[in-house]
Amino acid sequence: MSEAALILLVVAGVVWFIGRQVLPQRVSRGTLVLLPLGLVYLAARAVPAHVPTAQIIELFASLAVSVACGLCQARLTRVFADEAGTWWMQGGLAYLLSWAVFLGARLALRLLAEGPAGVWGAGLQASLWITCLDLGVAGGVRSAATYLRHPQIGAAVARG
Repeated sequence: MSEAALILLVVAGVVWFIGRQVLPQRVSRGTLVLLPLGLVYLAARAVPAHVPTAQIIELFASLAVSVACGLCQARLTRVFADEAGTWWMQGGLAYLLSWAVFLGARLALRLLAEGPAGVWGAGLQASLWITCLDLGVAGGVRSAATYLRHPQIGAAVARG
């Protein structure tokens, strides 16, 4: 797969994931547990054999941003039950804004770590594992914090 196709695929996946968060969606194991774990797994499989020091610094800084983003998103996520007792989650405009800030911070950290060539050039594919890890950590923190705020969703997650 060419680098351009991989980048397009990742961008499309991120846009799809973020966009669907604005619509009400059932609380499920897939959204709250499996998706973040899957992203972390993909990132772990893609870690290069040698990680430059600049990427290690970028990694720790971006993980801090991911944790903050996940906590913010948990506060912004509306959790509610319908008349049938089904639990739902929904983001809003502020939730979308938190994703924009997250992605902007991710690009800024990449720019600081690698310069313009690392953001737009040949170094981008090498950093996609960090982006997958960031998205997985942000989603995992959001899930954990949402569960702590609304423990009643535990049954919905256990059912799948």
